[in-house]
Formats: sequence, structure tokens, C-alpha cells
Amino acid sequence: MYLNGEVEPCPLCGLKYCIFGMFEGRHVQDLISQQLQKYEHGEGAFKDGSTLQGLQDASPTEWWSRYGAQCPELQKLAIRIPSQTCDGILGFDLKRSLAEELLSRKKTTNQIDYEYLLDTTYVQCNVQLQNTKSKALSDLYVSTEEADPMDD
Repeated sequence: MYLNGEVEPCPLCGLKYCIFGMFEGRHVQDLISQQLQKYEHGEGAFKDGSTLQGLQDASPTEWWSRYGAQCPELQKLAIRIPSQTCDGILGFDLKRSLAEELLSRKKTTNQIDYEYLLDTTYVQCNVQLQNTKSKALSDLYVSTEEADPMDD
């Protein structure tokens, strides 16, 4: 949810940032961008996978395993992203219970309550991430101060 109504989200920009973050070589990044166009236009096996049966019979990871072989770099990216687990938040001291509560209540609460819970979870996670980042920076600053060779 965006507070500024003038700001339009850009999913394609987010995808490009993801590609640049996960793959270092410019050649591979360009190759994935080209393969993404094949996916968007439904070329080759992507056309077969876009049928109703192809979409219903498989999870996203299975779908990409079946229909993405013609674009191996894009396939790797597409399988890797949904394979991520929520365990990654544990490294940032985020409360997993918030996400679990959010998922468990989606079907049992009304839309307004659910959106409130979603917003609250978003804010709490951002505060925790910000605090973790601040703590990490302060720890780094303290350790560099302690190791200053000019103090000898």
C-alpha cells in the first residue's frame, strides 16, 4: 500500500533490481532481459505453459521446471525466487509470528481488519529492519574506533 497516491509502483523495475542483485555479469543480465521478452510474448514452450491446464496443474516452481528450459537463466531466477522461505527474516530479528498471523487470518477476517493487520505488520517489520541496520552500523563504528592504529 502506498501512502503517496502519485507514486506508481513499478514491478518491472523491481524485477530488474532483482536481476541485477542476483546475477553479477552484464552478459547474463542482458540474456535474462531478452529471455523475459520471450516469456512476455508467450514464445516457444511458454505458449504451451500458458494454457489453462498448464497453469492449473503445477506450482510456480514446477511450471518453470516444465516450460522454462528454453530460457535457462530466466528459469533459474524464476525458480529461485519462489523457493525462498520466510526463514530469511530470522537473520534480521523479525518476528515470524507476525507473518504467520497475517497468513492465518486472511480467510477469517473482514477486508478492513486484514488490511489493518497487513499495514501493522509492514510497519513493525520496517521498524525492526531499521533498528537492526542501526545496531549493525553502530557495532561497526565501535569496532573501527577500537581498532584505530593512531591510538597507540
